[in-house]
Amino acid sequence: MQASDPGRLPELSVHAVAFDMDGVLVDTNGAIERAWRSAASMYGVHVSDADLRTHVHGQPATSTLRALFPGHTPMQRQEVWRHAARIEEQMPYQPMPGVLPLLRALADSGIAVTLVTSNLPGRVAAILDLIGAADAFHTVVSRDDTVNGKPHPEPYLTAASRLGVPPQRMLVFEDSDSGIRAASAAGCACVAVRQPSKDPNVVAVVPDFTGIAVTRDDSGTPILTGVPGTPVIRLIVRRSRTD
Repeated sequence: MQASDPGRLPELSVHAVAFDMDGVLVDTNGAIERAWRSAASMYGVHVSDADLRTHVHGQPATSTLRALFPGHTPMQRQEVWRHAARIEEQMPYQPMPGVLPLLRALADSGIAVTLVTSNLPGRVAAILDLIGAADAFHTVVSRDDTVNGKPHPEPYLTAASRLGVPPQRMLVFEDSDSGIRAASAAGCACVAVRQPSKDPNVVAVVPDFTGIAVTRDDSGTPILTGVPGTPVIRLIVRRSRTD
């Protein structure tokens, strides 16, 4: 899925579409940043923008705590995590613009759709219920489903395996550097959301899902339109694991 010139990308044919949750499915990044900075301030720890990009977004909380609080005790780290979690739970999250209509269109097309996130299952279920997307995904891969979190490719390899598709035939929407690296390492083509990237497997960068839709070509095959730099993304419905 590599291309040096985004204006000359080959046609993409995918059997599945994957979404990250924070910053992709729901607009949570601002809340997450405020939560971790507030929690860190209790112990006089400054969290920079670079820290947020590298150690917070797309990372499980355990990795964040190890990276940002290396000299603190396990009890102190737990208090930091509880403080951050309380702030996040109070935020009124909203779905990213255009994502719910896209999920409905993908469901209507019959294409497999998966959610791949570093969050715990309880938070995932709560947010999906909040935005009305509880039944939108064929499978959900959360923090408890893998040994290695992003940027390791295991989360996306796990999702592809569950769906019975090659990871090279799964299109991923990701917003964090660690998530993009995970998708790329798994061999997936990736659309970066609000995150410029030079990764060779990133085929486009979009601000949100406004204008991205599912239409059909002259043969009736569903195609994903509205993604800049990708002439045609064909959605190939898998009839069985051996297709």
